[in-house]
Amino acid sequence: MTALCLFAIVSGIHAQSYSLVSGSIERNPADMALASSAVASDRDISFAALRNSAALPFSECKADVSAAYAPWAPSSNGNKLINLGAGFNFNQRWGVSVAGSYGMGPSYEIVDDYGTSQGQFRTSNMLFAVGVGCKITDFLSLGANFKLASEKLSPDGAKSAFNADVFVLGRVSGVNITAGVSTLGPKVTAASGESFSLPASALLGVYYPWKIA
Repeated sequence: MTALCLFAIVSGIHAQSYSLVSGSIERNPADMALASSAVASDRDISFAALRNSAALPFSECKADVSAAYAPWAPSSNGNKLINLGAGFNFNQRWGVSVAGSYGMGPSYEIVDDYGTSQGQFRTSNMLFAVGVGCKITDFLSLGANFKLASEKLSPDGAKSAFNADVFVLGRVSGVNITAGVSTLGPKVTAASGESFSLPASALLGVYYPWKIA
């Protein structure tokens, strides 16, 4: 039997208004339950591209494929997320992860200038990510995730942006310690012409598998 000791600190980098929140929210149900504390874990590599690809080379798993369905903030907007992910570890030296997520948001009625209903529109969002991790020494690795996030909040209101995560992970006496920055990318320009920053954050995490007899 193994108990997992997980700890993470998440700190926002941007204090100003931001956009494309769907590019930074937790999408894997297991990660949602752990509130970002799994950022240093190497147990599940299928969604490493959405979390921390620096953990890929330290995983004992050679290949992992997952599919998941989860509600997100159901009391506020009723988003439903469908996720697919795959991770591969090559000789515990480097690894690759690919993941995609599609979010179905709430619907609302579209009304024209004359008050005539034009039917219902369902909002949606998407995230596609590719992650790569590589050991630079026997106890230290680097990882990067490259992501494309998009949202469609109206029939002609789609927007998208590229962003990236960068992490370093070290293993000391069986303990994983990681630090990095997430959702780094250019500003997004709204239809009004106003620019918004992506909701970037800095993360620090510790993971230790504690075996119980």
